[in-house]
Amino acid sequence: MPARGPLSTAPIYCMFYAVLSLFLHSDINPRTSKHGRVIGVFDKEFVHTGKIEKKYSVALHDMFDKRLGADYKDFAEVSREEAEEGIKLAREFLHALKMFMKEV
Repeated sequence: MPARGPLSTAPIYCMFYAVLSLFLHSDINPRTSKHGRVIGVFDKEFVHTGKIEKKYSVALHDMFDKRLGADYKDFAEVSREEAEEGIKLAREFLHALKMFMKEV
């Protein structure tokens, strides 16, 4: 059965709010709440500096793109497998950020 709504978009929001928590933890003010710009600040401050592995940036960008498709395309559907993969990616992303925050 295809997923819609919260099941298909929850992983990106988990990841997005984890990034905002990382900013708070690191005393970084992104000066924006727009998803794309927040992701850009995450990349600049953490990925390009080597603090966070690039694969997490790729996952964040991928999930953001999928969220745009799910939210803004008429009758967009996400398969159960895609939804489960999104949840798995979000868990891995959250774990990586938690480990980073414990270390600094």
